Amino acid sequence: MNRAVIADYVMRHEGKKRELYLDSEGKWTIGVGHCLDTKPISDRAVMTIFEDDCMDVERELTKLVYDFDKLPDRAQMVLFDMVFQLGPGVV
Repeated sequence: MNRAVIADYVMRHEGKKRELYLDSEGKWTIGVGHCLDTKPISDRAVMTIFEDDCMDVERELTKLVYDFDKLPDRAQMVLFDMVFQLGPGVV
């Protein structure tokens, strides 16, 4: 079985969406036909999304705060948490 060929075939027919959508049966779905009503996302998927979000926050903070990486750890942690929770407009 060639998984890459099969995955490409399924993806072409199913489509790929980054946002939640209602499928043809009215069930909440994301990605490539991943029905959240019947199967929540995995811990691995949760952590991948979290890691992406953390990279976005760090990138934002290095733009918003002069010498962010040179601040004391506690100050970095507080600013990081604020931007993560409230968005970059808070700094």
